[in-house]
Amino acid sequence: MKNAGRLMIQNMIKEGKIVPSEVTVKLLQNAMRGSGNDKFLIDGFPRNEENRAAFELVVSINDKIYDYVLINFYLLESYAYIDKS
Repeated sequence: MKNAGRLMIQNMIKEGKIVPSEVTVKLLQNAMRGSGNDKFLIDGFPRNEENRAAFELVVSINDKIYDYVLINFYLLESYAYIDKS
């Protein structure tokens, strides 16, 4: 990552701001590309629907579509429908 991008992320974190989803996704994408694998389990991401949409948009546009599982979003969505009464 270029120094300007690294500094932007560090400053946002220091200021208590959330790093934009597109930036986070590009970091994940770079790690995925560099890994030599084509299947991934990404734990802890996405945290919300906006993260998921950004991931699928960026990854499907810029790369072949990887096999991946976005654990937190789908598990939490599933639990939201469980009737606990």
